[in-house]
Amino acid sequence: MQYLYGILLALKYYQLLRKDPETFVPRYLAMMRNGFDDTPERLLRKFLQVDLHDPALVSDALTLPREKITELEALYAKEAPGRAERSERP
Repeated sequence: MQYLYGILLALKYYQLLRKDPETFVPRYLAMMRNGFDDTPERLLRKFLQVDLHDPALVSDALTLPREKITELEALYAKEAPGRAERSERP
């Protein structure tokens, strides 16, 4: 279960960084400098406004891979027109 939270948080951090780096970086660094004097849940909420119980944590985490897959598909389509059609044939 810890791996799942680790992956979700890594994707959430990246999302927050891309959305507003000027806010995320100082808050993240403050959390790391603070040390671990409370539960992870409370520290995440206090410094990054991340709620581990928010269902949006999962949907937000899946947004980035979806965006990257769409970008990659567009690149493939641009680089090799017709490639998708050829690869789908038996």
